[in-house]
Amino acid sequence: MTDKNYSLQELNEFYAKRHEQRSGVFGKMPYANYGYWIREGMTVDEACDAMTDLIAKELDVERSDRILECGCGYGASAVYVATHYNPEKIIGLDVTEIRIKLGTELIKQKNLEDKIEIKFGDATNLDFESESFTKVMAIECAFHFNTRKDFFYEAFRVLKPGGVLAMTDIIPSPGINLSNYNLERIREYLSADAKMYNDRNIYSLDVYQKYLQEAGFDPMKIYSIKDKVILQFADHLDSVEAPTDDAQERISKYAKAFRNQLMVGGDYIVVRAQKPK
Repeated sequence: MTDKNYSLQELNEFYAKRHEQRSGVFGKMPYANYGYWIREGMTVDEACDAMTDLIAKELDVERSDRILECGCGYGASAVYVATHYNPEKIIGLDVTEIRIKLGTELIKQKNLEDKIEIKFGDATNLDFESESFTKVMAIECAFHFNTRKDFFYEAFRVLKPGGVLAMTDIIPSPGINLSNYNLERIREYLSADAKMYNDRNIYSLDVYQKYLQEAGFDPMKIYSIKDKVILQFADHLDSVEAPTDDAQERISKYAKAFRNQLMVGGDYIVVRAQKPK
């Protein structure tokens, strides 16, 4: 079976189509993550804020920070970090033109043009000088990159000594022995709503840690928050009132896949890795 490795243009087209299917799924802020559901009764906006705040805390954001956000989407996370932590600058990169356009408009609406800039960029081939940033963040996107391993090297390169990479990511569950499953089955486990999962990024946590170490990061920590993400987002999807019957059926299908596939065979992790001083 041929590996599925996706080009930047394919990702652009996929998320441009996905943009048309967002109606009712997210709240007032144009987030594109599953949320961190840490208490009962949270709205999707609150859960997505909590996810961003978790990463901001792992980054230890300071006023002097220059932050690079890879896979910035519509800029909602950048706006949250700029508003609540006031770093010097955030540069966001994405490969989806509609997200960059709408994200730029959001930043203008929030009067944050002096703090945030969003533009097209490839996370595996960053167009920045070495040691340009103090922090790098990537929320729920590195499984797309061609490849995640290349991103680790690039993130390390553009970080200043002592700089931090913080991210959330989706990997196979620790209970899944990859050698016992064919590639198609593993894809099903990992792609409940994360289509375009690059096959070259399918590996165990041990390999994940090894790639971070090979890139130069030390120390690092990785932990799972799956129990506060997957089922809760599925419950949220069940509560969505879609504008059409077709959209409602699609959302219900996604919710079922979250419960029966991603919850069983996938893990949702937080990563914090530091470049030595």
